[in-house]
Amino acid sequence: MEFRFLRSQRIRSRVDFHLFRLSRLREKGLGFLLVQKENAGEQSLPRLALVASRKVGNAVRRNHLRRFFREKFRHVAKEFLCGSDFLVVFLVESKEMDPRAMRDDFARRLQRMSAAGKSKGRRS
Repeated sequence: MEFRFLRSQRIRSRVDFHLFRLSRLREKGLGFLLVQKENAGEQSLPRLALVASRKVGNAVRRNHLRRFFREKFRHVAKEFLCGSDFLVVFLVESKEMDPRAMRDDFARRLQRMSAAGKSKGRRS
């Protein structure tokens, strides 16, 4: 079993980040904003981008949140649709929230967004 968060699962391109601005599939969660868009390329794995400003907390807090969310995404990624990209923007109120509660809410919202995509006739 692979425990790494693969390079192919990461969104790093500036163009990809700009394309998230055009997406209408957004949900506000516990201390984060989740945005979904279709991937232009037909990749076998869904991809994830995490954005945390310094207002969220110090470097330790930001890295802790990113690590928690990457781990949860990696565990449930095989349930998602191929060709989907997800962006998580951590909000200022996440500074006082429990990372585990945020992570569980993140998983629920991902599953709901992927189920909504299936009902719209997207490929699985």
